[in-house]
Amino acid sequence: MADVTHAIEQLERIKRDLEIAHAAVVVAAAALLRQRAEQDEEIAAVLRHCAAPRLFEQIDRIDELAAALRAGGPGGEEPSRTQ
Repeated sequence: MADVTHAIEQLERIKRDLEIAHAAVVVAAAALLRQRAEQDEEIAAVLRHCAAPRLFEQIDRIDELAAALRAGGPGGEEPSRTQ
């Protein structure tokens, strides 16, 4: 059980890091749009449509994995120990 608890804690740390990265991408995209330079708008579009959604998807996947580990479901069962 300690291994599962440790894995959940690691997933939660990774999730927090991804949430911070997602927020940074969103803020950077907004700042670039406010500058209204042609290239800045294109970069903002890439951040909004490519980077931000992928980060958000990974955050959701981590939530699903952590929930499965907590429930002991698929991917959440401790491996059997061979003696």
